[in-house]
Amino acid sequence: AEARACTERSLALCRDSGDRLTEAQATFNLGNQMADAGELTAAVPVLETALAMSREFGVRTNVAQSSFLLGSIALDAGDTSRARAMLEAARDEAVAIGLAPMDALARVRLASLPGGDAADATRCLAASAATMEPAHSSIAWLYLWQTTRDPAHLAEAGRLHHAALERIPEENRAAALRDNRLLRAVATALAAAE
Repeated sequence: AEARACTERSLALCRDSGDRLTEAQATFNLGNQMADAGELTAAVPVLETALAMSREFGVRTNVAQSSFLLGSIALDAGDTSRARAMLEAARDEAVAIGLAPMDALARVRLASLPGGDAADATRCLAASAATMEPAHSSIAWLYLWQTTRDPAHLAEAGRLHHAALERIPEENRAAALRDNRLLRAVATALAAAE
């Protein structure tokens, strides 16, 4: 809640000062926080604005990340056409700028669509997993497991989930699991698999 309030304040300050480039970053940060909190419907217009601003200012990392989040939200909502378009855009932008973790995440999500290539996603994720934050890598392996049902993918998601939690101070872990939908999704899948 505190991070969200700070991001909203940062966004307001950027707007007040006319700093459009920083406003693009703050807008992306807000959309990302909204998505993490599970406010997916509300996050979409914020992320669409962030995507448009990031394109305008050439902030290619945010173009890839905004496209990925919009594609993931569409995929989770069952809009496979929009999901494919946004995830392919995220993958293509990530490849163009050498952002291997985002490329891997996009490929993993694309693998779940009809005609998706789970073998390619597995190779790409394995090759870039060491460069990813454990929480992002964990959710990527969970998404891949949801597509392949390979127990090794779920085991890797679990290993990385525990590594991600170890990075969070113990007194904040319960709140992180409650407030972050991705951490919560991995924890729920691991508990259900036991």
